[in-house]
Amino acid sequence: MTAGKWNIKLLPPSFSPWTPKRAHSKQIAVLMSGGVDSSVAAHLLAEDGWDVLGVTMKIPASCNDSSSRCCGADAAFVCNEMNIPHYFVD
Repeated sequence: MTAGKWNIKLLPPSFSPWTPKRAHSKQIAVLMSGGVDSSVAAHLLAEDGWDVLGVTMKIPASCNDSSSRCCGADAAFVCNEMNIPHYFVD
């Protein structure tokens, strides 16, 4: 899947993102819930010079039509405020 300049791939279970050969990359995806922890993590990484991409999983069973927090609306808002791209994945 390609999202803008990001090339998102499904990786094998044996993949380790913390190998020295990947240490030079300054791109990182942050799983965004819209809560404080993921929002602060994304903010700190962006401040440190990382090229941050926000990702939120769609969880239809948790959506309530009367709720403004449905399906990661807060995560999308936070990413928009920080000027970082945000994508929903199923």
